[in-house]
Amino acid sequence: MNSLYKLNTTNEDELNKICQDIKSKLIETKILDSSDVLDIITTASECNCRYFKSYWTLFKKIYKNSTREVLPGSTVFSYFLNKEFGVDLNFIDMDRIKEYNIQNSSIEVHEENTIYRAIMDDDVKSFIQFTEKDGFNKNQELQSGFYPIPYYKHSLLELCCYHGSINCFNVLRTKFQTKISYYCLLFSFLGKNLEIIKECLKVIKPDKQSMEYAIMSHSIEFVIFLMDEYKLNIDLEACGKYNNIQALLTYIDRTNDINNAFFYSFDFNLLSLWEYLLSHGANIDSRDKDGETVLFRQIENDNTKTVKFLLSHGADCNAKDKSGESSPIHLAVSGKNTKIAKIRISYGADLYFKDSKGRTPLHSAIINKNYEIVELIINSGININAQDDFSDTALDWAVFSGSKKLIKLLISHGADVNSRNKEGKSILHYSASYSNVKINEILISNGAYVNAKDNNGESVLHCAAQQSLPEVIEFLISHGADIKAKDCFDRTPLHYAAKRGRSKNARILISHGIDINEKDINGRTALHQASDNDHVEVAEILILNGADINSQDNSGDTPLHRAAYMNCSKVADLLISHGADINSKDYSGNTPLHYAPSLFDTEIMESLLSHGADINSINHHGDTPLHFAASNDRLKAIEFLISHGANINSRNCERQTALNIASSKNSNEIVEFLLSHGAEND
Repeated sequence: MNSLYKLNTTNEDELNKICQDIKSKLIETKILDSSDVLDIITTASECNCRYFKSYWTLFKKIYKNSTREVLPGSTVFSYFLNKEFGVDLNFIDMDRIKEYNIQNSSIEVHEENTIYRAIMDDDVKSFIQFTEKDGFNKNQELQSGFYPIPYYKHSLLELCCYHGSINCFNVLRTKFQTKISYYCLLFSFLGKNLEIIKECLKVIKPDKQSMEYAIMSHSIEFVIFLMDEYKLNIDLEACGKYNNIQALLTYIDRTNDINNAFFYSFDFNLLSLWEYLLSHGANIDSRDKDGETVLFRQIENDNTKTVKFLLSHGADCNAKDKSGESSPIHLAVSGKNTKIAKIRISYGADLYFKDSKGRTPLHSAIINKNYEIVELIINSGININAQDDFSDTALDWAVFSGSKKLIKLLISHGADVNSRNKEGKSILHYSASYSNVKINEILISNGAYVNAKDNNGESVLHCAAQQSLPEVIEFLISHGADIKAKDCFDRTPLHYAAKRGRSKNARILISHGIDINEKDINGRTALHQASDNDHVEVAEILILNGADINSQDNSGDTPLHRAAYMNCSKVADLLISHGADINSKDYSGNTPLHYAPSLFDTEIMESLLSHGADINSINHHGDTPLHFAASNDRLKAIEFLISHGANINSRNCERQTALNIASSKNSNEIVEFLLSHGAEND
């Protein structure tokens, strides 16, 4: 790997020899597969792009014998793959590909007779000629996908550092006094020119990212230098990312922390390295700083090879994460890699372990709709009816998922179609609320009780009535659902449909003979519910089918009272147009107009008054609508009522006027208005 990162030849014979070595020593021996090698080549080229043409030659030779089609991690290589082999560029950063097209990017990286080529070759004579041309901009920058940070604009001095071009570097420093930047130091490690590195260190103090670039360089002397002189730790993630085994082993030698090194060694995908570390005492269940085991990480990475290796070498297949809330098997079944899940189960994964939400691996597999894994878990003999912390079973989750195939599978293996959660809801309650007719049919045909009620007395039909699934309503009724069922508040399915504005459901229920004027525990009908929520269409359906428009609830409220109180102007207009008693009084003597001034909007008041509402109607306490408006600090309502003839000095049973009430509430603006309009100030 070091030789790939330090590639410095364009000779075809030498490249053929390198390619042959890669095939015979790495690929054919199965130490690495061709896909791994392609990744290494693309990463190495970013650290040494002067030889991109050579890397591209190696890449093509390996690529032709691989099954790999695209390289999402390298837009430059993807660009040339498309250009030379016509590889599909779906899922690639197309904006960057367009830039390469515009720039007419070449495998030469920089064309002859350009200042960038002069820097790359450290051709100081040509470089000076470019700097002496009219219009030369010493601050010009280059953005290129050939370099480590493709979105970053590199200065001329930074490019000198990257390529180790000391002569061009000195020209910029002496002739133009170009300042050394943070990236100059980083790139100097890749350029490997000690003189440039020393100059950069005079200005910039190395940090963690400096260590990363030293690791990228595959020059172990730079890594050791930063450890000794600047007390920087080796970045183990960078070791794996840039395939630097020597740096990883140096970390172990310096720290004796073989377990941490073992954790990150799996980024190399090298079986021999893992075995070496285990043979030298590495703990196979070692954890990272976040408390994750190696097994957790490799399942997350969807890496079948490493998962199998770890389990075959004794990794704890039931080790929990740091919080104790999840296990590797949950992680495995949550993914799409059936092979990993099978491996985990074959090594004795605890299929009864519950995560932080009380879900078993079976729950997790169903949530992810993985039929093959679900079947595998079921055949392992687990409790198919286990409930999570919300009392939901695997069958509940299958219904939520909408998968008829999973539902049938679970039922065929003994899933209880009448199980209840802690709220008393059955699976059919959920199915009626969220599913199509077919799923409900499967459940009922397998014994699900169509008239099941939850802890609040809600039947399956109540649940369906709330949703926009009229076909489910029809289906349930045709299969024996009790249309007269009442919940613990004596509400029928029609109450539910009216409350949610489900007009189609209301029509179906009415067509099947439901009592349209049935009252709930508060004495309210379905029309009260529709009026409460401004559902005009439902209200009209109810009225046209015989709903009592003046029905009073236990407080004496009619639907019009409720519409006025809830500021439902559309329903109020509908009720009035169908003959609702506009001056009907509740059991406290309030008319709908008493409730309307409690609101900010005057629209309902205007509608009520235009149809004959008594503006000075008095309730049992002697209050008029004007008193109500003052009690609720509604200046706009007061202005409206006064302008329409309300008695400004009307007194209630406590001899209070609207002015008295406003004064007691320190509503100064209202007080001023009332006084200016003739209110008596006593």
